[in-house]
Amino acid sequence: MKKIILSLILLMSFMSLLFVNVSAYSEHYLPGGKNYISSDNLIKVDNIVSTITPFLVKPYTEYTLSISRDHIDGRPFYLNIYLYSDYDIVNEINMTEFDMDFDYITNIYSYTFTTSVETNYLEFDFTDNGYYVSGTEFIDLQLEEGAIVTAYETYIPGNIMDTQSPYFVGSSTVISYFDQPITVSEIQSSLTAYDDIDGDLTANITVLEDNYTEFMYTLGTYNVKFQVMDNSGNTTDITINVEVVDILPPVFSDIGILEAVYPNVYTVEEVIQMLSASDNYEGDVSSKITLVEDNYSLYANIVGSYSIEFMVSDLSGNISYHTQEIIVTDKEVPILNGPETFDVGYDQILTIDYVKDNLTAIDNYDLSENLEIILESENYSTNHNQLGTYEMKFSVTDSSGNKTIKTISINVVDEIGPMVYFDSSIIQVYSDTVLGLPDFAKLLVQTSELEKNTDYFITVRYDSYSKFSNTPGTYHMYLDFEDGYGNIISKDFEVRVIERNYDYVYSFDEEELIQENTLNPVIMSIIGGSGTIVFGGGGFIIYKFIRKRKFN
Repeated sequence: MKKIILSLILLMSFMSLLFVNVSAYSEHYLPGGKNYISSDNLIKVDNIVSTITPFLVKPYTEYTLSISRDHIDGRPFYLNIYLYSDYDIVNEINMTEFDMDFDYITNIYSYTFTTSVETNYLEFDFTDNGYYVSGTEFIDLQLEEGAIVTAYETYIPGNIMDTQSPYFVGSSTVISYFDQPITVSEIQSSLTAYDDIDGDLTANITVLEDNYTEFMYTLGTYNVKFQVMDNSGNTTDITINVEVVDILPPVFSDIGILEAVYPNVYTVEEVIQMLSASDNYEGDVSSKITLVEDNYSLYANIVGSYSIEFMVSDLSGNISYHTQEIIVTDKEVPILNGPETFDVGYDQILTIDYVKDNLTAIDNYDLSENLEIILESENYSTNHNQLGTYEMKFSVTDSSGNKTIKTISINVVDEIGPMVYFDSSIIQVYSDTVLGLPDFAKLLVQTSELEKNTDYFITVRYDSYSKFSNTPGTYHMYLDFEDGYGNIISKDFEVRVIERNYDYVYSFDEEELIQENTLNPVIMSIIGGSGTIVFGGGGFIIYKFIRKRKFN
């Protein structure tokens, strides 16, 4: 009886090296991780580091080769990449450091290229003219799929063969990728049949039973039975198991950097809702996204940059990770509180520090004590004795650079006397000056709160000032001003009485007061029935007491 041998062979001679589980490096297997380059496949001769043998890659796939700057001393280097179809070179890429992209932050050179449809193996050599490379293994030398350099990963051995030819495990199992399935004709083309008498019978191989083609896009294990017949009609069958697998991990959609404007805070659940992921086999797998590590929530109220790491896996156990960056920012400007205007007599000086002390700064993020109020500009100091309106501009800037500028109007007026009037109805007056009802009325006329040339009936609603007008402190005067038509304007004053510093004081009696006094400049105040001449910088002014009455 003649013996017919039907055998499954590879197009390459390394079939005997193929096992289901591989723990050591083999150049004929795809890596178990993302890095295709193993230090076991590198050798250094003089200043050239090269691969020992070509290693398996995928056809028509985008790859990025990256080299750490730490391995290059600044002098020129050369990098050559050789692409193979089995044992035949199909393309060669030659470059120097000037042809590669360089990241000045990570100090990494990188180059991206796409393998051709017939490419299934790759090798390279690196020539360092500076003799900087001291060993056969590059730290941070990586070849990975895609056009983006990602974090370095040490080579992980794999156990899946991926070439344009069928993918075999053992002698009777073929691995077929879901997204690049093998056809039955491709499997058949890799079969060889031999007969002791008839010789090569490969051309006589036929498909006896096909339980695979209908499910080639469905994960699982299926079989195809082949048969060969010799010239005497003898037949031999062989069953090939085809395992349809999915080795591609899901892909996250990139939503860019998230910005959380203080005091708004994202929850992890909200971030997950923003993310989406899809799988080449399952489709939308966004619902499977889970949290890996949260470096944001604890610091969500602190300005800075943080990250949350997520993961998603498919039914085949392929896992993808996504790091979502979140920056916490403060965009709200500080607030400067204080008077909008000051009314001051032309013979008084309103200091910058005094105005500044009446301002307060608050911010939604920074503490008030950490906010500095700064004078931006002012045109009052050089014009303090000239009637008119001038400005002081103050600013405050928070730690995020948000800046607020407040403009304060300084109205220099006449006939207000030795006092300062704030727009918030606050009056500052010296203890040697007593304000009567006409003074309050005159003040409001000067500030256009009362009409000129109009008679007003003044009613005192409350007065804690008159009795203590010579005593430093804070007092109040509540007045109603009624015109001839019965219209009433109510005004509540806060009167701040402060001490005046004198260079010289001369006291005299009332008889001396009646005599003409020729001293100039003099400020004279009559207080409590006695007179005092005060030598100061003002004109000769006589203040008369006006008895205050409350009209019912």
